[in-house]
Amino acid sequence: MDIEHIKINLEKRYKKNGLIYSLGNPLSEKELNLAEERLNLILPNQLKIFYKCYNGLKVDKPGLQIFPINDLELNNDKIINFALMDNKHMIAFDTSHLNDANQWNIINPKNNYLITLTFASFWSNKIWAWIDKHRAIWQAYDASDTG
Repeated sequence: MDIEHIKINLEKRYKKNGLIYSLGNPLSEKELNLAEERLNLILPNQLKIFYKCYNGLKVDKPGLQIFPINDLELNNDKIINFALMDNKHMIAFDTSHLNDANQWNIINPKNNYLITLTFASFWSNKIWAWIDKHRAIWQAYDASDTG
């Protein structure tokens, strides 16, 4: 899914179901460079692509928030909490290494559950599993779990 489809898909859900959402304004290359300096990290390209289009995303119900870049902080364990699901489940980047996709693993920092290997997978697949199906992407999928 191309990054532009995030807004298109959110708008479709707004028209169909009244989904309430907001998208942050795009960041400039200079703002991204400042964020990299502040974090002392080079952001993977997929992350840069997202923030060049949307500096954060918020959906009211079901609760989903991808934080604006200035809210990202690197902790001592090389974890960056970047999203909040269902208003209580943190989602994070594990910046300790680049995976085979040359990205940071996306994990549940509470238990190190691997959610996905790429940020593109997160924006093109995982957020819709949550928004549309209320699938708790931060834990192992249980087919018997309907909510």
